[in-house]
Formats: sequence, C-alpha cells, structure tokens
Amino acid sequence: MTVLKNKAKDVRITDEELNLLEVINELGPSSSQRLHEHLDQKFEYLFLIRSLHRLVEKGLLRRLIINKTQLYKTSRTYSDIKSYLRNTGV
Repeated sequence: MTVLKNKAKDVRITDEELNLLEVINELGPSSSQRLHEHLDQKFEYLFLIRSLHRLVEKGLLRRLIINKTQLYKTSRTYSDIKSYLRNTGV
C-alpha cells in the first residue's frame, strides 16, 4: 500500500490501483471496457469498476462523461505520482 499526500489528507493506494493509474497514463482517457480489454482481463470487471470509483473518490482519477460514455483520466500527472513514490522510497 502506498500513501500519497492529497490536500487535506493522506491517500492510500494499493498496488492494483497504482497499476491502473499507470495503464490510464499510457492509454490516455479510457472507458472501463477499454481498460478491461487492455489489462487482459487480469481484473474481474466489477473489481475494476470498484477500483476506478475508489480512485475517483480519492481524487486521483477524474470521470468524464462524453456521449453517455464514462471515461477515466488521471487528475494528477503520472510523473507527479511516480516522483512522490521515489521521494518516499516506496
């Protein structure tokens, strides 16, 4: 589990959530279906959806709705997240 400073509180993220952030960074704004296909279905679809919602609640992802499709994108640059992890030794 990793802890990121997020304005008023620390944010804890799991390895799976960090992996999702990395994939979204590579693909750009993506639907849950596209992420599920890209992840080679390593995640069960409902687990993926719950993880995406948790990352939105934690402020690390933003949910965009375009033509009735929900897209997820990182709210911080991935390099900021990686830089923080390097500085904390995680």
